[in-house]
Amino acid sequence: MFGVVDGAAEPLPQWIVHDGAKAIAVSTSDVKVEGTYTIRVTSTLDDTAATAAYTEFLLVVDDGCEADVVSLVTGIADFTYDVDDAAVLVTKAAVFSQSVGGCDLLYSINVKDGASPDPNFITIDPTTGVVSFETADPQFFDVTQDLVVRCENLKSGSFANAEFRLYSRDFCFGATLTAPTFTGDPEPTDVWSSSTFNFEAATDSIGACGAFTYSVNGLDESLYTVDGTSIEFSPDALTFVSDHDFTVTATLTDYDVLDATSEPKTLTVTNPCLDTEIDS
Repeated sequence: MFGVVDGAAEPLPQWIVHDGAKAIAVSTSDVKVEGTYTIRVTSTLDDTAATAAYTEFLLVVDDGCEADVVSLVTGIADFTYDVDDAAVLVTKAAVFSQSVGGCDLLYSINVKDGASPDPNFITIDPTTGVVSFETADPQFFDVTQDLVVRCENLKSGSFANAEFRLYSRDFCFGATLTAPTFTGDPEPTDVWSSSTFNFEAATDSIGACGAFTYSVNGLDESLYTVDGTSIEFSPDALTFVSDHDFTVTATLTDYDVLDATSEPKTLTVTNPCLDTEIDS
């Protein structure tokens, strides 16, 4: 018989089988019906009720998860997320172990100071612990976050943490630039004429970091104008007659810390009057 409620016995459930010949109760099911049960085993002699005798014992059905201990096996290494114009999905996951297999675990992620990370950038699957990083928002340029992934067995209260540092930055951070180059030398220019000198555009190692602006170094600003990859020299005063050394610096428009400067060139400004014959 199964159970004693107010002194009355109840039938055995299907997940417990009683072998009458041996007078023992045997569980033959994998079904988990947690709880504490009073089991009564009754024996009789020749099926005579008057000879009936019984004993009772407690059967505790438990999945063992109240004793589960959660431990960290492999954490998440510190890493850098490059914020591109189009969001790129990056996933990370720590590895945890538990002393009782099969117990339900809950995963969560927070900033180390207890705040929640921005869900538009960082999310976690609460059942698998996979952390997803995905954003194209420039507000995350040059941001460092100390994050904590927690794996917890709510039944036992046991948990373990995996801490790591996330640095998010503009994807062009660290790009290297190739300086402007020249295919020849500027033609000598007299003080009443203008000339155009072209150069090869600069490039960035990533190839998608935007446009360049160009500036000329070493020349008086009234001597030239820059249009794209062309320099127009217009020396309009005799005071400019001489050789002028100059370089060209390329700067990524959106990154004033990224620039590269060309090798020097020389502009020769002449005075046409020196070659003019005067009639007597």
